[in-house]
Formats: sequence, C-alpha cells, structure tokens
Amino acid sequence: MDDFFNNPERLRIQSGQQQWHSEATNKRTAEFPKTRRVNGEFVKGPLPLNWLSSACNLPGKSPLTVGLAILFEVGRRKSNQIVLTTAICERFGVNRKAKYRGLSALEAAGLIVVTRRPRKNPIITVLDVVESPSTDVDTDQQRVADGLDVGQNSFIMKKEAYNAKRNTDK
Repeated sequence: MDDFFNNPERLRIQSGQQQWHSEATNKRTAEFPKTRRVNGEFVKGPLPLNWLSSACNLPGKSPLTVGLAILFEVGRRKSNQIVLTTAICERFGVNRKAKYRGLSALEAAGLIVVTRRPRKNPIITVLDVVESPSTDVDTDQQRVADGLDVGQNSFIMKKEAYNAKRNTDK
C-alpha cells in the first residue's frame, strides 16, 4: 500500500482533466493587473492649481476650506455650477457664517460667481483662473501696494486703515 503523502504522482493532472487556467488567461492577468477600488470619498481631480493657489492667498481660513468644499462638490456633480449646502460645508468644519464669509472672499477674488436666493442655498459657478499666480514675494507685495490685487485689495486697505487708527489711538 502506497503512502498518500509520499506519492507525488497523485498531484499530476490526468489527460482527461481540464486545467483551471489557460495560458491566455495567465497572459491577460500579467498584462492587466486588477485595479484596486478606492474606498471612501475624496476630492476628484484634476484640481486647478492656479485656483487653489489664489484661494490659499486669501486671508483667513474660511475661503480655503469653503473652496475645498466647492471643489469636492464640483467633482461629485461633474458640473461647474453647484448648490452649496451648509451640510457639505459642515463636513469640512465650516459653519454657516464662515461659509458666507468664505463665499464673499472667493467671489471678491474672482474665483466664483455666487447667485444668492432668499431662504435657499446659494448657487455657485466656479470660474477659471486665467493668470497663473506669481511665486515672487516682492512682486506680490508690490501688486498689493499698487492696488492691483483686486480680491485682497479692499480687505488689505480696510485692515491697514484699522491698524493705522489703532496705532494713532495709542
């Protein structure tokens, strides 16, 4: 009697048995590996880097976080025109008042157009940024001093007037 574990002949494929994988299947899996499915939610790209850079340069936290919430919803809806709900903003840690501050700053910077409706969520249209942001700090400071930075200019002028008033009161 043969020992079951000492007999390697038991592993051979008999001539009548079929193989599980053909040679063509092996070639296909080698050329095209299975794609891994990504779980969870994410901001879908491509992300407009000029747009994000312009939003990053705005003062405060709310314009950038509201901008990310807008880009998240644009990727989900596959449209440049979205309705921005407070629930979406709250997922990014932005409350209702910060949402409107961020929308106002992004609109003043020329990154979005906001259509406000009474007692309804605003309709946001994302605009393309034509000019690439400069990386030279001196040039940026000169543009602000010359009043060429449209989005930040009014805020900076108000801030400078406030600081000047505070310094004269001391």
